Amino acid sequence: MNTFHAMNTDFLLAGLTQTKAAAVQISIQEAQHRFSRFEAESEISRINRHSGQWLTVSELTFQLLQAAIDAYEETDGLFHPFLGEMMQQIGYDRSFEHLNAPPDWGTFRSARVAVAPTADCPLSVYLELEEKNSQVRLTPGVSLDLGGIAKGWIAQQNCDRLQLEGVSSGLIDAGGDVVLWGRHPQHTLWGVGVASPGSSGSDIAALWCEGTTAIATSSIVKRRWRTRTNKDQHHIIDPRSQGPADSDLLQVTVLARDLISAEQYAKCLLILGSQTGFAWLQRKKPTLAFIAVRSDGRVISSDNLHWYCSEWEVQSNANVI
Repeated sequence: MNTFHAMNTDFLLAGLTQTKAAAVQISIQEAQHRFSRFEAESEISRINRHSGQWLTVSELTFQLLQAAIDAYEETDGLFHPFLGEMMQQIGYDRSFEHLNAPPDWGTFRSARVAVAPTADCPLSVYLELEEKNSQVRLTPGVSLDLGGIAKGWIAQQNCDRLQLEGVSSGLIDAGGDVVLWGRHPQHTLWGVGVASPGSSGSDIAALWCEGTTAIATSSIVKRRWRTRTNKDQHHIIDPRSQGPADSDLLQVTVLARDLISAEQYAKCLLILGSQTGFAWLQRKKPTLAFIAVRSDGRVISSDNLHWYCSEWEVQSNANVI
């Protein structure tokens, strides 16, 4: 196994040769320097600084922006990559571990943005793409924040490339969001644990998978702080309210065939909550599976985990719907 830190998280690579693992690490580190809104010379920072101007970007960044737009449209704007200005204004202007003081949501009530593209508010209000020359133009007053998709997207890109190169199996863990393919070199099935949202260090589920499978978890527990008014807050924004998501879910894990879908829909379910979110997912993406933890401690899982797992165990007190 290979481990390294990049994109503000810990990566783990398994089942790859040293040469292939080194190539993946270089790819992800390069992506960090292109995609981070915390690095002044990254392409995303340059786009944000020069809003209103057409800029030529790398093919890699252009593809990520297209994927982010697709996710935004597909989720009716619940996955929202245009909230960078909001994050800046609340003080979340550097990676979380380097914040000198906790951001305070109570101080931000301006620069409201629309939720989803409509006839009256098209996507071009935020960002325009010109594919021929890999050019982009961001609307003034809008700022990109691709933290919710970038690490999963680059992990999936590497997974796809390795398979095209003939690598029959492997696993890429991007800070707990996992994409795997083929079979484990020694144990046939890949084993993936879903950690409890609490501090116990225990798992709420164990999944054994083979073939291309993506598993992503979104949580309001991992990055929390107390505001100056002594209010508990977190970093998952509900674009409808322009504030932290306030649902009955603490954590959501989504299983899909690609990590981009798993990440975006885990975040959406976390925002929507159990009463609205599960029915919404069934309408939008019935092929996805999930394991969710409610604020009352209940673990709820969909009835289609068998589509992705050869074997699985979910905490015994779980509700299965």
